[in-house]
Amino acid sequence: MLQAAEGGVAAPVEGQASELYVLCDDARALHAEFRSRGVDASEPAQMVYDMLQFRVTDPDGHPIWFEHPQRAE
Repeated sequence: MLQAAEGGVAAPVEGQASELYVLCDDARALHAEFRSRGVDASEPAQMVYDMLQFRVTDPDGHPIWFEHPQRAE
């Protein structure tokens, strides 16, 4: 999914304010693998729309979210 950034999110590059969402099988496992390889990734968080997700930032400053469906408890 591509989605325009909302609110107080500063565009990393003039005129480019977007976010990329990638659906994966297991966001926690992927997060652990990224961290083990030295990737700076936010902690996985449960969203109100039933997705568990975390964020990394590409070299140009664009946020990339990795997520999988998970019901909030």
